[in-house]
Amino acid sequence: MKSILAIIAFILLFSLHNFSQNKNHLKVLPNRFTTENNYEIYKTNPDSIEAFNAKDSRTIINKTQLENGFLLIDYIRQSWNGSAWVNESKDSYTYDGSNKLTEKLYHSWGDSSWDKSEMYSFTYNESLNLTVELKQYWNGFTWINRHKYSFIYDVNNNQIEWLLRFWNDSAWVNGAKHIYLSLIHI
Repeated sequence: MKSILAIIAFILLFSLHNFSQNKNHLKVLPNRFTTENNYEIYKTNPDSIEAFNAKDSRTIINKTQLENGFLLIDYIRQSWNGSAWVNESKDSYTYDGSNKLTEKLYHSWGDSSWDKSEMYSFTYNESLNLTVELKQYWNGFTWINRHKYSFIYDVNNNQIEWLLRFWNDSAWVNGAKHIYLSLIHI
């Protein structure tokens, strides 16, 4: 019973965070980050990389510049081992011609290279609305489905429904469904 309640709580928290009508899936970030006093901003490459250094960790950001900000390409986390910076994890982002996020790939650092761990794939309709969000994990040989969200919109591009499905090794199994209801006032 506790595990069922935990799953329901997770789905509710995830849906509140991820499925608001105003969610922006473009991932355009502002031109400048604001930071606390314990961080310093170092420009190592004026075209694409900014490093944020702290005492024992840093983040390296690779971006593509746009008119109104930039698209995040890579987000690399490193830690200081006492004598050198050591890679920990890397998130890579891919976009389509409309600057819509189409893939988010998570890596962990192996002995000498980046190892794939998880991937999110995003599909959009002709109105550029997100229609499918697919999460997969890497088993060392191939991508394995984990879960998939499907989104439905009305003719005015308002999201009216989402469906969560889980992969059970051979087929998608329904997990949760949410339908948005609205009252029309005349």
